[in-house]
Amino acid sequence: MCPQSYLSEPCTKYRDCANCSEHICVKGDDDKCERLRKKLATENKFLKKDRAAVENNVPGAEQWFQRRQVTVERCEQLVKMMDDPNVEEGALIKLLDVEDVTLLDRAMDINGKKRLPEIINYQRINNVSVDELVGIEKDKSDEDSDITQLLDEMGDLDDLESLWEDENG
Repeated sequence: MCPQSYLSEPCTKYRDCANCSEHICVKGDDDKCERLRKKLATENKFLKKDRAAVENNVPGAEQWFQRRQVTVERCEQLVKMMDDPNVEEGALIKLLDVEDVTLLDRAMDINGKKRLPEIINYQRINNVSVDELVGIEKDKSDEDSDITQLLDEMGDLDDLESLWEDENG
């Protein structure tokens, strides 16, 4: 089964479910397990043809061979887990450690182009200042004076609070 919400975004794998880190299999679903076995048999046939293409120095065959090899390994892992008697019936099986490569990434690789890197707001995620990102180190004395100033301001707040209590009784 696929937990992908197609309302929020389309599937980036486009029916390449065996190589998706979101893909979940349910142990005991014999129909889907049989489909998985058929896919494994088909992928093994294609893997042999891809290996022959690599041996014949067909341009681009190495990429397809490596990709197919990953697919075969993942299908074998899934079938092994589905057939394992130690795994309970109805258990959800999910494989991890998949390289997140989309069809767009593959098409751009074929055309010799690369996607822009993901833009991450590190300051928001890790509370990292711009100075730290750029590599500017702050002087410790400046940092200490900032802390001292904050403590002084908090002391002023305590005085204001006591004044308010005195006036409002």
